[in-house]
Amino acid sequence: NTVNAANALLILENKSGSDGSGVNNYVGIYFRVANGANSDSQLQYVRTGDNAGAFQFKARNASSSYPNLMTIKSDGKVGIGTTSPLTSLDIVDSSNGSLTEPLMIRNGGTGVGTNVGMVFFNGNGINSGAGALAKIKAIDVGNYDADLVFETALKSGFSTGGTSERMRIDSS
Repeated sequence: NTVNAANALLILENKSGSDGSGVNNYVGIYFRVANGANSDSQLQYVRTGDNAGAFQFKARNASSSYPNLMTIKSDGKVGIGTTSPLTSLDIVDSSNGSLTEPLMIRNGGTGVGTNVGMVFFNGNGINSGAGALAKIKAIDVGNYDADLVFETALKSGFSTGGTSERMRIDSS
């Protein structure tokens, strides 16, 4: 846990800028694999204001540019496909006309009854002993079919984590 520069094992520093000025100053690490048709990437920290900045993860693409793939701002917001995340996790997919989904949640298991989904908590959620507020699950029902199930917390079971199915969209 590094709380100040004195505890750091490695310091990368760009002394450009001062309070009230010097935004868009960078410091970072450059990675390169191969010689010629290189595979390159960068991990940079950019100053965005007084006592504020963002980590930026970049990788060379086919056109030899280095688009920003992911940003972690000093306020904790994470952006994938955006340098200006608006929420805790902001995913932006700008591939026009493509059939890709910007978020995929997977379960490596297979077979009938296997499910994958999301659980929504309030406050500290799982760490506070409180139960889930809601769940959305996709359940494998066999023959390459799946049901989509929506659950919400039971009034009497919230503190124990109990949820109940409220709606199911079946594969038929």
